[in-house]
Amino acid sequence: MADFKISYEKTCKNEGGYTKDPHETWMGVDRVEIPGWDGWAVIDRLKSEADFPHSLSENADLLQKVEDFFRVNYWQPVHGDDINDQGVADKLYDACVNMGTGTAIRLMQKALGVGVDGSIGPITIGAINAASPEDLLSKFKAARIAHYENIVMNNPEDQKYLHSWISRC
Repeated sequence: MADFKISYEKTCKNEGGYTKDPHETWMGVDRVEIPGWDGWAVIDRLKSEADFPHSLSENADLLQKVEDFFRVNYWQPVHGDDINDQGVADKLYDACVNMGTGTAIRLMQKALGVGVDGSIGPITIGAINAASPEDLLSKFKAARIAHYENIVMNNPEDQKYLHSWISRC
């Protein structure tokens, strides 16, 4: 079975640290999209410190809040603990963080050739675990790239993100 901590550590490297482009984010948690996240109160307190934003990565409470947020909002909805292959779980989880859970699940379901409803249940989990990981990851990568290219085609200002998005696939 896949391990959340392994997937989490890989995705954290992709998400980076504190940014304000285009919104204020910390480890991929976007203040505009998720204003009620309890980590924002910790970040606001740390902003007065001389070594901000470097102090964020040293705050154990904040790091735990991020980990808990990612587990509840991205790992659990894809039933990551039920996926046999760590590599498949890593990519599905990372896609959820990067493009949203519903979109990532729909793209995975398309790659699997199962009914597409944006929700993982026993049929999708069974198909994930029955598939060849290499074949599934190849199809999922192609679906993700096509999705990102479509975003840029419809929103040319997002071209600056395309290389980064594709590198995660």
